[in-house]
Amino acid sequence: MTFKARFATLLAVAVTALLALPAAGEAALPADFWGVDSVNEPSGAEFGLMRASGVEVYRMPMSWRQIEPKAPVKVAGKEIRTYDWAEPDRLITRAAQTGISPHVTLIDTPSWISPDARTSPIRTKEGERGWREFTAAVVARYGRGGEFWTLHPELPVNPPVAYQIWNEMNTVQRYRPKANPREYAKLFGVAGTEIRNAEPGAEILPGGMFGTPQTPDSYDAWDFMRILLDQPGVRQFVDAVGVHPYSPDLRGVRYQLQKMRATLDKAGLASVPLQVTELGWSSGVHKDKFFFFKGPRGQARLLKRSFKLMLKNRERWNLERVIWFSWRDVSKEEVPKGCTYCRKFGLLHEDLTPKGAYDEYKRYATGKVRIKPRR
Repeated sequence: MTFKARFATLLAVAVTALLALPAAGEAALPADFWGVDSVNEPSGAEFGLMRASGVEVYRMPMSWRQIEPKAPVKVAGKEIRTYDWAEPDRLITRAAQTGISPHVTLIDTPSWISPDARTSPIRTKEGERGWREFTAAVVARYGRGGEFWTLHPELPVNPPVAYQIWNEMNTVQRYRPKANPREYAKLFGVAGTEIRNAEPGAEILPGGMFGTPQTPDSYDAWDFMRILLDQPGVRQFVDAVGVHPYSPDLRGVRYQLQKMRATLDKAGLASVPLQVTELGWSSGVHKDKFFFFKGPRGQARLLKRSFKLMLKNRERWNLERVIWFSWRDVSKEEVPKGCTYCRKFGLLHEDLTPKGAYDEYKRYATGKVRIKPRR
């Protein structure tokens, strides 16, 4: 190669590197900022597509009900527990193979404790003991230094980037028999203790919360958070706070993030970041039934506008992560009970062809859109 050719190559590399730098006055995004959630289990090929689309984090459920379907048995006075790690093993493997960080959500009470998975396990001694053991088992398997990584030396070690305790526990739809911040504080503290003891550097979050549930026996997210923070021992486990700012429009997204930020600041927790651990709209067109339904163009437009809003206010709100719900559409047969409206929240259609929302997500997640944050 001639000197002229070598110089041209080096110049091209340098220009590319400079273009990749944040613009003046623009702070780089935190690591593991862009994520997705999903209704179903994504395949290995889907994880590869996620990575190519700029996805850095996959928010995955760790369902106690699914993992420990049978009650423990006593042998010589000792409880023997049997865990089925098949599904989480597959997801953790796919994430590790593609370099996507798992964001784990611990949920669901087993049927041998309660017929309703949403019932708080902390209400009985058996449930509390099982919840403690389950949480410890998850970290022992997948946390840094966990047995999963010993069993799979061919994989790069890729422990969860965060552990989130339950989901939308401020609503009676997700926490039974009714939302109760004082009771939840115990559930959160039990799990937090086990995670912190096993992996001191792990990030722990309370369950993500929708801001303004319009149902009896539920709390606005900031009221729930304010009471939760007043409970003994809770603050030591609050490394970040998840928000699910679902709304018909951008005003509601802004309002919910501002309210939760103000609540944490007033509680002396200005350094604790927010994470949007769910946000989305459906590309369906049944607008008369739910405010979620916006049609294909409306879904793409709201994704674009909400991402722009969050990037502009990222420093002001101390926003650490944004997770879109959901990755792809699902068939009627795949829709989980209680989430009939979830079918068309995906960035992709059922056959993995992209929607307009996918194109917008990819533009942001791959850095093609740069927004200077407000100070």
